[in-house]
Amino acid sequence: MMRFVRPAAVMAALLLGACTHTFEVPQSTLAKSAATAERSDAVAALVVTPDLRAAKWSESMMGDTFEAPLGDALIAGAKQLLLDMFSTVEVVPTPGGIPNALYYVAPTMLRIEHTQAAWAFGEQVFTMAVEWRVTDRDGQTVLVDTIISEGRGRQGNVFTYKGDTKTTLGRLINDTFAKAEGKLSPVLRHS
Repeated sequence: MMRFVRPAAVMAALLLGACTHTFEVPQSTLAKSAATAERSDAVAALVVTPDLRAAKWSESMMGDTFEAPLGDALIAGAKQLLLDMFSTVEVVPTPGGIPNALYYVAPTMLRIEHTQAAWAFGEQVFTMAVEWRVTDRDGQTVLVDTIISEGRGRQGNVFTYKGDTKTTLGRLINDTFAKAEGKLSPVLRHS
């Protein structure tokens, strides 16, 4: 009887011992790209879909799940990016509905990947693809472009991995909006 109890206890410990590790994703820390005088007096609309709000990275390994909710950071960064160019930014669930909006900007996270080192002192890399779709007030597509951004940093050990991953995710978010500003600014400032 005892030889069946031990394996069952070990199995229960393995099944019940799995954890979910959630990493904090910092907001974009990029400085404003434009002086207030360079902002347009026009209104822009940021299209925030349920998928964008729910965007996250998730990975399972050895019974544990590691995840980072990205939606809030993507929404905050996109709104700040538009506020650097327009005096007013309205958040809407779908394009349309704001009669005085010059543009509707809809970011969509398409994919995120994570590569990690085999050792604590190695490098981890997050790579994310975000599609940016810009339409005008008539519903005509002005721009569709996919931006591939990257965040690199230390893997970290059991004591530092949360802080190291937060730093790496911050680099990913900053790279996302630095590249987005480069693609969107010539189109949106042309108005």
